[in-house]
Amino acid sequence: MRTVFWVKTLITSVLFVCFVYWLLPKSAEVEVTDVGWECQIEVQELRTVSESGWSYPKGARVRSTASEINHYIYIDDVPTPVYMTKYYYDVERWVDSRVVKTTGNNREPYYGGVELAEGSGEYEVGKERECERKTKYTVTGKVNGEEKTFFVTSKSWWEEINVGDKLQVKVADDGRIIRRK
Repeated sequence: MRTVFWVKTLITSVLFVCFVYWLLPKSAEVEVTDVGWECQIEVQELRTVSESGWSYPKGARVRSTASEINHYIYIDDVPTPVYMTKYYYDVERWVDSRVVKTTGNNREPYYGGVELAEGSGEYEVGKERECERKTKYTVTGKVNGEEKTFFVTSKSWWEEINVGDKLQVKVADDGRIIRRK
């Protein structure tokens, strides 16, 4: 029995180490062929959604109720269901709707214009709002003869990178490059 335990433990440890090694950024030289950027504005829309729960939020409109099992209690080791009222309702929620993207191959990232829709009706369904703005800085380059595009997390470093540069970097699994010192 002990031998089986230690063999399983050893195999699990080896697999874990291999997995961690696989996730670690790999060293590479990237010959820069282009620099670029992508700006995104995430837009959300107010929509009516159907939900259910043991209570309901302010402003919700209850469609129906039902007595349902909420949990069990044990009396003399015998499970007994506890029923509670479950509410089925409609309510307005902000949901992801669209992303407005702008891209370029220069040093001047900008966010595109976004027109937000007005809501209609009593609950202003269809109304839009800006949620989040994100900027990604990219570097395209040759690695072992193959052209790839990478993300740079530091704007200041991205601003220093020029076409023709040979960067000594670490490449992460998520497409980022990390400056080697």
